[in-house]
Amino acid sequence: MTDRLCILVCENLVSEAVAVAAGEGFEDVIVRAFPARCGRPMLAWEELSTAVGQRGSDVEQEVVLGGACCRGLAGMPGPDRPRFCVNVAERCPQLLLGPTTAASLQQGGAFLVSPGWLTRWRQHMEAWGFDQETARDFFGECTDRLLLLDSGVVEGATAMLHELADFVGLPAEVLPVGLELMRLHLTNLALEWRLEHASPAPETDRQTAELAMAMDLVVELAAAETETEAIERISTLFSMLFSPRRVVYLPIVDGEPTLALAASQLDLEAREQLAGLSSAHEWTPSGDGFLLRIDQRGVTVGAVLIDGLAFPEHKERYLNLALGLSRVCGLAAANARSYEALRAAEHQARQYAAELARSNAELDAFAYSVSHDLRAPLRGIDGFSHVLLDRYGASLDETAQEYLQRIRAATGRMGALIDDLLQLSRLSRAELRSQRTDLTAMAQAIAADLAAAEPGREVTWEIAGGLEAVGDPALVRAALENLLGNAWKYTGHNAVAHIELGRVDHEGGVAFFVRDDGAGFDMAYAAKLFGAFQRLHGVDEFPGTGIGLASVQRIVHRHGGRVWAEAEVGRGATFYFTLAPPLSRSEDGARR
Repeated sequence: MTDRLCILVCENLVSEAVAVAAGEGFEDVIVRAFPARCGRPMLAWEELSTAVGQRGSDVEQEVVLGGACCRGLAGMPGPDRPRFCVNVAERCPQLLLGPTTAASLQQGGAFLVSPGWLTRWRQHMEAWGFDQETARDFFGECTDRLLLLDSGVVEGATAMLHELADFVGLPAEVLPVGLELMRLHLTNLALEWRLEHASPAPETDRQTAELAMAMDLVVELAAAETETEAIERISTLFSMLFSPRRVVYLPIVDGEPTLALAASQLDLEAREQLAGLSSAHEWTPSGDGFLLRIDQRGVTVGAVLIDGLAFPEHKERYLNLALGLSRVCGLAAANARSYEALRAAEHQARQYAAELARSNAELDAFAYSVSHDLRAPLRGIDGFSHVLLDRYGASLDETAQEYLQRIRAATGRMGALIDDLLQLSRLSRAELRSQRTDLTAMAQAIAADLAAAEPGREVTWEIAGGLEAVGDPALVRAALENLLGNAWKYTGHNAVAHIELGRVDHEGGVAFFVRDDGAGFDMAYAAKLFGAFQRLHGVDEFPGTGIGLASVQRIVHRHGGRVWAEAEVGRGATFYFTLAPPLSRSEDGARR
C-alpha cells in the first residue's frame, strides 16, 4: 500500500502506540509524537508542526489521538491540513484504562501517571514551578497516592515512580494495564482509514462492511459496566457479525464455570463443550460453527459457542475475525468484572464505616460511663483517706499513717490507669489526618520539654536531621512522646545518659528508631512489651502504668506500620517503628 496513515500521539503515550503498531504489523501506519501539555493551555495547531514535519510524502492522513489538551483542536482543522482528524479522550489515562475504571480510581484519591509521563516528571515539576515543598503541598491537597498505569513498555517506570513518590511525599502503587486499550484505539483508527481507502471489489465490500459493524459494536462493548452487560454485548457482537443459529457465552472465574451469569441457552451439552475447551478455539461437532476462548492477560474469563453459521462457507474468515475480537471481549469482560468488584468493595467499605461510626459512638458513651462510675468511688477513697490523715493523723501510729498513704497512692495510680485506658481506647478510633510530618522538629520539642521538667539531669541527645514521614501529626507525636519519654525514664539511673533518634533502611523502605543506654530488658520477655499493663520493671524502680508501649503499637498499626525492640539488660534498648508499609516495588499497585 502506497498511502499511509500518520497517528499523532502525546509524547507521554507514544511508546505504547509505537509498541502496538509494531506488534500488530501496521505497515500502513506510522506513529509520531506531539508535545505534552499536561496542566498547561490546550494544544494549538501550530504546535503540531514539528511532528507533522516528519511526515513522508506518502502520508495520506494525520489523526491526532490525545486527551483533554487536544480538545481545542476538534472542529478547528488547520487551513493547510484538510486531512487532519482529531480523536479526544476525556482524560489521557483513558487511552490505557477504561473511562469508568479511571474515573473511579481518580474519585478514590489516586493520581494516575503513565510510564511516559514519569520519564519527564522532573520537567513537569519545573514547568509547573514546583520545588519539593510546593509539590508536597500541592499533591498533599489534591490526592492521597500515586498510581502508575504500567503498560510494560517503558523500562524503569517503577523506579521512577518511587523517585517521584519520595519527592512529593506520597505512597505509590502500580496497576498493570498492558496495551489492550491502546491496541483497540489504534486498530479502530487503522480500520476506519482502510475502510475509506478500500477497493470496491465485492469481497472487499463484504469484509469492510463486517469491519465497520464490528467497530461500532466494539465501542459499545468497551463501555460495559457490569459483566452481565458485557456478556450481552459480546453475544450481540457475534450474532450481528456471523448470523449464527445460536450464541452461548459461559463466564469462567478462577478456572471454573460460573452459571449465575450464563446465558439462558446454556444447556448441558453446550456447558460441557465450553467447559472442556482447552485451546484457543475448536470447531463445533456440527462443523458449522466454533468454540472460542475469551482470555485477558493470559487468564481465561469466559468461553463462547457460535454454532449454525448462516454462511458456513465463510467460517474460516469468521473464525479469524472472532479471534481478533476475542482480546477486546476479554478486556471488556475483565474490566466489567473488576469494576463490579470495586463498586461492591466501596459499598462494603461504606457499610463498615457506618458500623464503625456507630460502634465508636457506643464505645465513647461506654468509656465515659465507666470512667465516671470508677472515678466516683476513687474520689471517695482518696478523700476520706486525706481527711483521716489531716484530722486524726496525730493520733495514728506510723504504721497506720503509712497504710493511709499507700491507699492514697494506690487510688492515684488507679486514676492514672483510667486516664491511660481512655487514651488507649481513643487512639483506636481517632480519625487519621495524614500529612508530611517533620519527626526531627517534633523530637527536638519533646526533648526540650523533658529537659525542662528535670533540669538537673545530664542527657546527651542525638536527633538526626531531615527525618520525615507521612502520618497523623497528633498521633505520631503521641508515639514519639511515649518512646522518648521511656528512654528518658529508663536512663534515669545513669549519671550521664545518651538518647538517639535516627533512621535505617528496612525491607526496601525506612524504619525509625529510638535508642538509649539505660536499664534495657531481657529479650526473653520482649513479647510482653506491647501489651497493656505489661511491665518488665517494678513501679518503685521506674514509675508508670504499662500503657505507653501499647499506645505506641496501636498508633503504628493504625498507620500500616510495625514496631519492635532490641535490648540487653543494663546496656539499653532500641525501639524501631515504621509508619507505613515499604513502597511496593513489584507490579502490585500506582497514579498520574
